[in-house]
Amino acid sequence: MLKFSTVFCLALKETIMEYLKNTSLSGFHLLHNISGEKYQRIFWSFFLLTGIISATYVTWLNVENILENPIVTTLESNHHRIEKVPYAAVAVCSVNKFSRSAVNAFVEEMVNKSGSQFSQQQLLQKMKLFGGLFDTGSVDFEEAAAFQRDFLDKYNISIKETLQKA
Repeated sequence: MLKFSTVFCLALKETIMEYLKNTSLSGFHLLHNISGEKYQRIFWSFFLLTGIISATYVTWLNVENILENPIVTTLESNHHRIEKVPYAAVAVCSVNKFSRSAVNAFVEEMVNKSGSQFSQQQLLQKMKLFGGLFDTGSVDFEEAAAFQRDFLDKYNISIKETLQKA
């Protein structure tokens, strides 16, 4: 009489061989179809085992990642008024690189510094030509270049100092 463990082992071996013979999983049929070549079976066994272990490891890492950093989704009623929905702050930046108060103070300083050929209002209007340094299409290039050169020479001031004060 055969022992239960022997019968079980024979049944398991037969089931595994049938599975290897009929499976559509890549590579497993090679373990069954290669007959007599022991080193080929060992190679394919190692290759498939490495693939299974690698896939298990990557799956485990993904499960750990999901458990450590869960994705939280909340479903709330759509019966809230739009005014109660919080919005992110939006900042609108001016294209103008100069501060109005700083330019006014600078123009006043330049008019008081030496006798200007321009009034404070005229010089303030001409200061817009310095905006051409940042946006060349905003002013007439020739007029801006001439004014900037004359202004810097007349007031004996550098462009860096002018831009820092304005």
